Amino acid sequence: MVYIEINNTHTYKKILFSTLIAVITVIIIPLKDLKADDATSLVFVTSDHCPFCKAWEQQVGQLYDQTPYGKNAPLRRIDISMVATELPDLSPQVIGTPTFIILESGKEIGRIRGYTDADMFYWQLSDYIPAYQ
Repeated sequence: MVYIEINNTHTYKKILFSTLIAVITVIIIPLKDLKADDATSLVFVTSDHCPFCKAWEQQVGQLYDQTPYGKNAPLRRIDISMVATELPDLSPQVIGTPTFIILESGKEIGRIRGYTDADMFYWQLSDYIPAYQ
């Protein structure tokens, strides 16, 4: 065991604060991520050049987190160029945007390809995610 004599209260507070940050970083944040993997989530595969993705962002994306769907399945945006890196086990691969992948406990349970309007999107989403629990 190592004993350090600390004569200064300010130094003691700095060491205590640093230890607290280390504990949060090492223990609490990974637990939060582990819990998130068990939940349902919605992955939005997008592209900067996709007019339908921009329409979805304007009509749905701005408010999605505030909807019952958003509370039951948090949104994660991924550029189509990063799908193979971010979701390596995904099959079949995403070939167009927008694509919405519904994950539960890290496994795909559904997929919505394309976007027409907000009503159709929520209707399709309701097959996989309950609006109210």
